[in-house]
Amino acid sequence: MDTVTGGVGLRTGPGPMEPVMGSHPLRYRHWAPQWPTRPTLVLIHGLFGDMESWPSLLPEALRLGFGVLCIELPSHGESPFEATGFDQAAARVAETLAQAANGPLVLVGHSMGAAIAARVARRVDAAQLRSLLLISPAGCGPDINQSFVDGMLAAADNRELEHEIGKLTVVPFGLDEAYLNAYRSRLAGQRAALARFCATVSVKGVQQVDIVPDLDALACPITLVHGREDRIIPWQHALNVPPQVALHLPQRVGHIPYEEAPGLVHGIIDRL
Repeated sequence: MDTVTGGVGLRTGPGPMEPVMGSHPLRYRHWAPQWPTRPTLVLIHGLFGDMESWPSLLPEALRLGFGVLCIELPSHGESPFEATGFDQAAARVAETLAQAANGPLVLVGHSMGAAIAARVARRVDAAQLRSLLLISPAGCGPDINQSFVDGMLAAADNRELEHEIGKLTVVPFGLDEAYLNAYRSRLAGQRAALARFCATVSVKGVQQVDIVPDLDALACPITLVHGREDRIIPWQHALNVPPQVALHLPQRVGHIPYEEAPGLVHGIIDRL
């Protein structure tokens, strides 16, 4: 496989069309819809990822005519803002949406980004929010693999980093040394800010965020995808969400269903 992982997600090159770039209050990349009936997908990555973390989903969304807005979370990538907590991160995402997006929206979040998407959804005008897609979401139950969070923060060499990234998928992705060197260097530069943020969302293996009330308060359609071999967040947390949420719980899939089961996730997106 010629793709390589990028934290809680995967990295991708540029899409087929040149996007609009922005950096206030968060760094983002925006492609306008190519089909007038398609909404804009707002892609929100997870912990240790960045806005490049959608290698197959982004080009597929563009191929299908969707608009795409990739947002880089505070304390991640090159976003110019550090978040001291979950609600502050969600507020910055909401500010970025208000600045960068118009027309109908579908919020798509992965892992911690899914929890942020759920919180942000309550701040989006109901007439604008078409639906919400949560992928391996945090915030639906108490448990989280603290060894992964701590291991990503503390990885001192490429083998330690590769070991932690290997927890994300059932079948490991191929990683080259150049990529691992660059990724580990980026994490080292962000370590203090990331550690402060992680301490507010995960304490001794217990999540500090609960999005179930957010989901219960939303009127838009909600879809949740969670792999049954996820080693970061237990898939059983999906059973805690309100009954109106449509569940997809694929087997032989870990924490990154949009790469491990792309046909499933792309089909869901095509029907949004």
